Amino acid sequence: MQEAHDYLILQQALCFDKRNAVEKAYAMTFEQSYQLYSRDVWRYAYFLCSDNSLADDITSESFVRLWSTSRDLRGLTLRSYLFTIARNLYIDMKRKQVVTIELDEQISAYSEPAEERIHNSIRMKKFLGLVQQLDPDDRAALLMRTQDEMSFAEIGKKLGIRPEAAKMRVHRAKRRLMEMI
Repeated sequence: MQEAHDYLILQQALCFDKRNAVEKAYAMTFEQSYQLYSRDVWRYAYFLCSDNSLADDITSESFVRLWSTSRDLRGLTLRSYLFTIARNLYIDMKRKQVVTIELDEQISAYSEPAEERIHNSIRMKKFLGLVQQLDPDDRAALLMRTQDEMSFAEIGKKLGIRPEAAKMRVHRAKRRLMEMI
């Protein structure tokens, strides 16, 4: 019976020590937590990004977010909480980089000025209008050759004519377009 009583007292003492340790950790100042965990957070951030300056940014931002948090951190280890913040910051930074890269590619694709695009669009509409004015057989031969990249033999087979005649129709359509322009 004495052993059970001693065991109960020992357990209560251990629980008191655990509660006391949690209270001490919670009462830790920002400066103390920075001194204690900043190297670990920096190493973790560097492991994620392999860049010194980015690891510095992630580390400092992690502590700023820790400072401004309104969460009750009891029950959480401060180190794991800081690591979670650092990981989320890294993921957010990577997401922003992807968007930036995609936008840069899109901007370079549309690098021609708007006025030039408008003029090109107008020219294209006029050209398509001229193509529509061609004889239907010549227009078909020209489109098969330029758009579908068919050989004269393939064009002749599709239109039911000899390859030489297909070549003549394409030539005639090109010449007629040049005259109209």
